[in-house]
Amino acid sequence: MKLRLDGESRIKAEEILEKSSRREVDSMVSNLGKTIDNIIKEGKMKGLEEDRKEGRKEGKSELIIKMLSKKFNKLPENYVHKIDDLSDETLDKIAVDIFDMKRAEELERYFKN
Repeated sequence: MKLRLDGESRIKAEEILEKSSRREVDSMVSNLGKTIDNIIKEGKMKGLEEDRKEGRKEGKSELIIKMLSKKFNKLPENYVHKIDDLSDETLDKIAVDIFDMKRAEELERYFKN
């Protein structure tokens, strides 16, 4: 069943609907903007944390390479590249075990993991 409105009532009803629709759209756009801003902030924070972790790993790798180079007078270049590719956990193991190592070749066991 259709509701019939006179001209003036119809215009008022359309204005009310139009204003409501505009408010709803404005609200949705505002909420969408806030959501996008939050997603961007979260992404930046995650990116910064990943950069920090990678920086710490690189620093740890460089320090271990220097320590091993000093301990064994020279470290084979292929070992340097392999050490750079090791996980953070494996680098920690080498850092603890370095004092017990007698030869650079003992590092081979860490490259197999």
